[in-house]
Order: sequence, then C-alpha cells, then structure tokens
Amino acid sequence: MISQLRVPLAEQKRFGDKALTTQLGQHCTSSLKALLSDLKGVEKAIKQLITDDPTLKALFELVTSIPGVGQVVATELILASDDRAAGAVQSY
Repeated sequence: MISQLRVPLAEQKRFGDKALTTQLGQHCTSSLKALLSDLKGVEKAIKQLITDDPTLKALFELVTSIPGVGQVVATELILASDDRAAGAVQSY
C-alpha cells in the first residue's frame, strides 16, 4: 500500500506539473505517515499478544530460531497453522 503511494509520486515529479506534484506530495505524505503509524500500532499489538500468551511465545521463539525466519514470516506461519501448531508446541 505504501509503495502504491510512493511510486506514482516519484513518477509525477519527472513528468507532471510542479505545483500539482507539490500538492499531491503534501496530501500523500500525511497519508503515508498515518499508514506507518497504524502499521506500528498493529505490529505492537501483535507482539504484545504473542508475549502475553506462553504457548504463542514458545512457538514464536521456536519458529524464529530457524535461520532466515524473521518476525513477519513467523507470525504468518503461526496464523496459517492455527491451533495445530500451538498443540504441537505444548507437547514438545
């Protein structure tokens, strides 16, 4: 979503009217800032949810111990595996 706003702005700078480009940039800058702020809030809430749940925390630590698997991939794997993975961690 963020790149969908940034790319047209960069292209507009090369080909568009300078005043229009400035105006679009101002509008999109505030949108980008709002999106980034919202994204940080969601990431913080997800991290807190994982930290507060012992099973999720153990699963998250296990998955992120795999080289090349970061927080985003680990979260996606946990979400995709649903409760099956949580049950596997409890028996581990």
